[in-house]
Amino acid sequence: EIASQLDGLRTAYASAGGANPELVQLMSKLQADARALAEGPSTGSGGGLPGTVPPEVRRQMEAMDRALAAREEEARELQGRLAALKQHPPPRCSGALSPASEPREPPAPLAPATLPGESAQERELRELKTRQELSL
Repeated sequence: EIASQLDGLRTAYASAGGANPELVQLMSKLQADARALAEGPSTGSGGGLPGTVPPEVRRQMEAMDRALAAREEEARELQGRLAALKQHPPPRCSGALSPASEPREPPAPLAPATLPGESAQERELRELKTRQELSL
């Protein structure tokens, strides 16, 4: 039906004096595509109708589908392993490599003690020098 409507449109265009060759060619192509659609999908070498997939492209798409399926399988496997680890976590390390989520005691502040025989003024001077050295 569309092909016959396009044929009528092309005839009317030519009867009205239409002579644009690009437009006539476009209408002819549309008419041919409409006929091919009415007859069924193309099984040719891939140069068929718009929307049909050439065999080379179809093979590439199938290869991509297989690769995607493999990645999805890997993801499912990793999710299963993660779930197993969550149910049965490995033993924790002890010592310096404790996780950040465990609370730690803050380090003791550095409070210089008074040295034997040192006056309060000497101690203050020594503390000042230590602070200056640490800020460098």
